[in-house]
Amino acid sequence: MEKKIVSEEEITGHRSKLGGTIKELIRGEKLHLLIGYLEPGEQMKLHYHTVPEEVYYTLKGNGEMILGEERLRLRPGVAVYIPPGTLHAPMNTGTEPLVIGFFHAPPETGEYIVEKQ
Repeated sequence: MEKKIVSEEEITGHRSKLGGTIKELIRGEKLHLLIGYLEPGEQMKLHYHTVPEEVYYTLKGNGEMILGEERLRLRPGVAVYIPPGTLHAPMNTGTEPLVIGFFHAPPETGEYIVEKQ
């Protein structure tokens, strides 16, 4: 992949099958960068990835992350590492949109497992 510079505003978002709106910023051979948006009260479905490691980084808003058996508080500046096979789901518990940057390494292929809720 050649060098690439993108602006979040230039990317059109789409609704995720897991919940929320997603913008794919960069997809390289070894990593994947996306921005996720959850409206107040919205939660992604509880799921896990079989291969990629994942890191969530909270950019704006407040929420919680279900991470295995734990619930972690999300606020701007908080990063969460998610090993492969770990059930997780972010949720917006605040009054403004929750905006999260997330990285997959290697890139996520859409092969995730949704936990029945």
